Amino acid sequence: MLYCNLIYGNVLYFIILFEYAQGYKIDFSINDNKVDNTLSLLDEHNVKDSFTSPDRLLKYNIDDGDTKSMLDKEIHISTIQNIQKYLTSSLDHPEKKKITVENLLKENSTSSPGCDISDYTPVDFSQDISHIKASKNSSLSNILNALNQNWKHLSKISNGSFSEKSTLIDTGLPFFIPGGRFREFYYWDSYWILKGLLGLKMEVSAKNLILNLMRMIELFGFIPNGSRIYYIGRSQPPLFTQMIYLLYEYDSEMFGKFVLEEALNAAIIEYKWLEANRKVKITKNGKVFYLNRYYENSQIPRLECFREDLDVFNEKISNQPLHSKNISNKSLRVNPLVSGIYSGKNQTRNDVYQDNLIEEGDGHSDRSNLKNILSNSYDILELFTHIKSAAESGWDFSSRWLGDGINLRTIHTADFIPVDLNAIIYKNEKILSYLLKIKGNSKLSDKFAKKAHKRLIAIQQVLWNDELGVWNDFDFKNQKLNDSRFYFSNITPLIFGINPPIGNYRQILLRYSKTLFGYPGGIPASDNYIDDKKCALELVFLHQWDFPNVWAPHQSMMVDFLIEKGESSFALHVARTFFNNVNAGFKKHGVFFEKYLCNNSGLTGNGGEYPPQVGFGWTNGTIIDFIIKFDGKISEAFDHKKSYEEILKQLKYSINNNV
Repeated sequence: MLYCNLIYGNVLYFIILFEYAQGYKIDFSINDNKVDNTLSLLDEHNVKDSFTSPDRLLKYNIDDGDTKSMLDKEIHISTIQNIQKYLTSSLDHPEKKKITVENLLKENSTSSPGCDISDYTPVDFSQDISHIKASKNSSLSNILNALNQNWKHLSKISNGSFSEKSTLIDTGLPFFIPGGRFREFYYWDSYWILKGLLGLKMEVSAKNLILNLMRMIELFGFIPNGSRIYYIGRSQPPLFTQMIYLLYEYDSEMFGKFVLEEALNAAIIEYKWLEANRKVKITKNGKVFYLNRYYENSQIPRLECFREDLDVFNEKISNQPLHSKNISNKSLRVNPLVSGIYSGKNQTRNDVYQDNLIEEGDGHSDRSNLKNILSNSYDILELFTHIKSAAESGWDFSSRWLGDGINLRTIHTADFIPVDLNAIIYKNEKILSYLLKIKGNSKLSDKFAKKAHKRLIAIQQVLWNDELGVWNDFDFKNQKLNDSRFYFSNITPLIFGINPPIGNYRQILLRYSKTLFGYPGGIPASDNYIDDKKCALELVFLHQWDFPNVWAPHQSMMVDFLIEKGESSFALHVARTFFNNVNAGFKKHGVFFEKYLCNNSGLTGNGGEYPPQVGFGWTNGTIIDFIIKFDGKISEAFDHKKSYEEILKQLKYSINNNV
């Protein structure tokens, strides 16, 4: 049933997804049997037979619409049954079938995206936030009130009447969405939403947020990317353990029992899933280490970005070496759903070739040449694994994952041991050890302490770059560090409690001071240099997790780290910089953006697969947290350039005098 919300328009490519759903009628309301059925439906091995009979596959083009929006609509069972009937009959008349399906969709697709959720005012929402000290500050009251009001707009609950016709995973509790096209709750976004809720003392909502994530762990053994069925093949940066620790630190009397019993058990289950499904054995300098990676094994496009993934696939195919005089790169477009790539266990890549494999373009296609490409270029078949693995990282997309630093067709995310993921898991292991010790389980506490120590050694041995004095992602396939440019992820070990093996954190801050402190809009996801050469402006806007985009999570992480290190003036500089950017946008546009720019204030960031979004969950949570931390100081007059120069001065003095 998941696959039954079709893209409709002049032509249809999504029809093929019905091949998955034959014989299935999935009810998405939550119970174990229904979840088992859904998981079975999503198991690619159960549907590969659909792709081995070319005469049963239809070739259509996807329209230019947002495929996610199509999947977020109401699904009519009767429409599904009628379309399936047409798909399994009159195989010699695809044009007739196309017209019939289009008519059925026009007649029955009357709902709008997000019809399966309803607005919900949180029970602990209050118009009166006078208990927050900053609310009495005239320079902060407007933005703080707007941020508070935003929780009402972002708070949703499942519309029960759509439970059998929706891709939404209904936990039975209210939840917070990021905003815009994101009509469900997301895993790592929840960390910063939680900080904002706790900042405004919305304790019931905070606990419900954790309970929603715990329900996901109960259902799937881990927390999916988001709360729709099409996300359950992958996770996101695993911050759940750190979220329950936030609750415990906020009020151990209020949340202590809940955290140390139910929530802690859920965190351990998630940890076991990560170890079983995301761990990689690395051999370096004759020593063996175990670290984690982002990974979803898949040969199917992301359903919510179906058109975009097929575009990348076709681009990758068209850029393979061609050896025929009769074919040009531009003339070759392959439909991976028709190509037979998704073969059964006994089918080799040489067998995937079929007569209707190729869609002809301007020139004449050479089938034998394409057969050779698919047979000898296994990386083509792994493209969707790398795309989905990047989505699991949260950095979808970034030059960080790209072989040439520019083109998505060169993506190879799953070949990397990411710095940030392993730093996060290290911190999780430390927290689990700590909470288990408080609970009285010394044996298991010691076990996690040892795991953390082993991971620390592995991080320092595998990911540390002696030459640059910072950590880098490790490309284990090519046995090299990804040191082509600076990414914020390079310093996440500092943030999650790991000291550099050589030198100290101030040396790292000084080395990357321009990126971390020098831009008037905040810390960008990366710098704008590749191999010490400045990027052209048009290149840096290609991918949203690159320069010049500024993201709330990075500003939040940096501020928390600097406060922990006692660098309060540095922390205030970072917080003020981002606050001024967000506040300028709020004053100009009356909204809060998903991302911003480092070199301007008040403007949304650019790049990515979708238009700029507003809302926005993690921006709201981060700014609320900053206001609570710094009160009126955050809105005081601020000369960014002078503040940056003072930071440089202090860093140099501390390093030179070994302070």
